[in-house]
Amino acid sequence: MILFPASGGIVYLFWYSPVFIVKGVEFSGATLSQEEANDLLGGSPVGYNILFWQPSEAHVLGPRFASLEINRNYFSRTIEVSITERDKDIVWCFETNSVCYWVDGSGFIFSQAPLFSGSLVIVITDSRETPLEIGSYVLSSSMNGILHKILAILAKLNVRTDNIRLENIKLRELIARVHSGPRIIFSLDIDPAFTETAISSLIKAGSWSKIKSLNLTVPDRAYPSF
Repeated sequence: MILFPASGGIVYLFWYSPVFIVKGVEFSGATLSQEEANDLLGGSPVGYNILFWQPSEAHVLGPRFASLEINRNYFSRTIEVSITERDKDIVWCFETNSVCYWVDGSGFIFSQAPLFSGSLVIVITDSRETPLEIGSYVLSSSMNGILHKILAILAKLNVRTDNIRLENIKLRELIARVHSGPRIIFSLDIDPAFTETAISSLIKAGSWSKIKSLNLTVPDRAYPSF
């Protein structure tokens, strides 16, 4: 007979008592607008029972975020949301519509970017007729990997560029116009490891400023034009 009141008390404690009501949401890793927060969680969890609350299966992870982790803090009765934003690796500008985007290390376009000048940010100009949009990848995985190897070689050799351009995606050629140096043509189809030795040798030979164009699109070959 005494089991029923006890059971009722337990049910009340878990379902209706304010002891388990969510008091707030704590975000870390990024600053979100209220709309973004609601999209991530499927609405505000405040006022819900922390034991049974679940984020909506239809929650949306915006393109500027790389990962999302949601935990319950039962002691403080809060929902803790940890977000990782995508890294701002390169600014990618499309000539067709004069729009620039932030691209992460994988080549994923995740937000619009201003047009930078100077050498603090890598800017790549893309001449393809149909520009891409947020949510797309600027290059295939293999070409993106080669692109970053090329950029690493230029940085290692301290080669300053005035402009880096993807002139024709079908040719898979990347053109870097060097400050006080040649126009370098790289291939996004071949491993650029050999280009480091080729560029370094020409710089040391003292002929760097005299070269107008340097073609590095054939494996293990360098073709300078004066």
